[in-house]
Amino acid sequence: MAATGAARIAAVVAAALCALCVPGLVLVAVVVDLDTADRVASLAGAATGLVGLALSVLALRRPGAPTVLARGNGAISVGGNVSHSAVGPNSEVTGRAAAPTAGAAAAGSVVAEGDGAFAAGGDVTGSALGDGSEVDGR
Repeated sequence: MAATGAARIAAVVAAALCALCVPGLVLVAVVVDLDTADRVASLAGAATGLVGLALSVLALRRPGAPTVLARGNGAISVGGNVSHSAVGPNSEVTGRAAAPTAGAAAAGSVVAEGDGAFAAGGDVTGSALGDGSEVDGR
């Protein structure tokens, strides 16, 4: 997945801050003393940990792409619409197909589990599903 402009800027800023922290901590250790450098490093580590936790929570809350999964012998899973399809042995769609409807695709996951299972995330129109089924599209 390509990073957006804002994500790239955030990554560059984070890298720059990390690059500046190391020489800064070395400078504190050399100029002041190790005890102060230890305290500064502890605070910087705690702040970094909190920022990382916040970013992790945000990443987990962001909705991802819906999952389309088919498990089982002959299982079929479709994330969108199914129109004028013949699924299964000896299934047939005859006649002229009408224009498919513009239904919304699945917002969540679409899962077909089990032998011969079928799942669709959108509309199923004019389709012959199952052994020996037939649909006349006239």
